[in-house]
Amino acid sequence: MEEPLNEPLNIITKREYYEYTMPFKRASELVELEVKHLCEDYYAGNSISDSEIDDEDLEDIYMSNNLNGFIITSRIKKYYSTLRKLKKKNCPATTDGIDKNLQDIAGIRILAPTLTDAYRICKDIKREFEVIGFDDYIENPKKSGYQSLHLIVRKQVKYRKEKKTLPIEIQIRTYAQHSWSYTEHKTVYSNPNPSDETKEKLRARSKSVLEFDQDIDALLHEE
Repeated sequence: MEEPLNEPLNIITKREYYEYTMPFKRASELVELEVKHLCEDYYAGNSISDSEIDDEDLEDIYMSNNLNGFIITSRIKKYYSTLRKLKKKNCPATTDGIDKNLQDIAGIRILAPTLTDAYRICKDIKREFEVIGFDDYIENPKKSGYQSLHLIVRKQVKYRKEKKTLPIEIQIRTYAQHSWSYTEHKTVYSNPNPSDETKEKLRARSKSVLEFDQDIDALLHEE
């Protein structure tokens, strides 16, 4: 459960935040569905062999979560997480403050089997969506060692008869990068006093993660 913050009274309330984020939820659901379709199409329909079709009914294939090794999740930023981020940026905790300063209220995360898969699905997303922001933290990791591809796309959605065009953040990373990110979040990001030793260990492991991903790519593409 999120811990409350001691904030002034002129902030967005939980009820107001719920109403504010509903269009984001709807927009992220649409983007998530389109991204799933891109992952299904990733190998141009060649991932299911004739032998597999012989062994199971077509209906079972249609119902399966056949995303070619990709794992896709989505989330709406939690209320207190939003307040903390606005406070860190020294921005007003209002709907206007969110509109002007945050682009990650709705987020989609794609875990890819390999680096090649990560960059190829990123290319597909750039082709299919209106992209208004892109950062390659694999080529240029953050100081902490964090690696991922970040895109901000715009999606139009209709909510209560009103059309809105909203930003949706998409993160793409490999399984190994996600394991590192999960550990960093638990030991550093969520820790008010992380040790320098822990930070340094994570930076070193980040380099090992990249080497591992590069080795896996090389093995898969050996002739």
